[in-house]
Amino acid sequence: LFRSLDAVKIVEGENISFFHTGWFGTPNGYIYFMAGLIRLFGTTVLSLKVASLLPAFLTLPALYALGRLLFGPTAGLAAMFLLAVSRWHLTMSRWGWAEVAPPLFQVLATYLLLRGLKERRARDFVVGGLLTGWMLYIYLSSRLALATLVLFIAYWLFTYGGGPVAAIRRAGSGLALFFAAFAIAFAPLATTYVQNPS
Repeated sequence: LFRSLDAVKIVEGENISFFHTGWFGTPNGYIYFMAGLIRLFGTTVLSLKVASLLPAFLTLPALYALGRLLFGPTAGLAAMFLLAVSRWHLTMSRWGWAEVAPPLFQVLATYLLLRGLKERRARDFVVGGLLTGWMLYIYLSSRLALATLVLFIAYWLFTYGGGPVAAIRRAGSGLALFFAAFAIAFAPLATTYVQNPS
């Protein structure tokens, strides 16, 4: 509720920085998303519901794509189905809360990172890094999602067939692009955290 009121303030012209934090230190990215929906649909319950329904819905095909990349189409469909009937996902997607948006960014970033490692396309690393950085503007739990990506990269480096040196030879430039894109996307919010560590 407080976040939606902040979104209404943005629509009404109040200067709330996209790169700062608001309620209990939560980044302001999600309230700008909500403000955009309020401009489209008005200050209504529909705007509030769409703010969580849209990312929750989009996570389904994103998870299918990730599952398919990892284990094939059957696994992708199973993962998508299990998420679609997940009590947590269904419940949270109806409240207008930001909690359903980080999984969308995490799944897409993971998909692009894995595809980048597999196919070595620079674009996948760059877009995956940008999504990872932008994810941190949504909700505090995004920090845990970032940790899972960093831990996965470390795991991949040390379990790659030829060892870490071979892994870096194969994908070092791609991972550098990933982290550079992440740093560029996250830099404005990181500046806020440095200036206001509390």
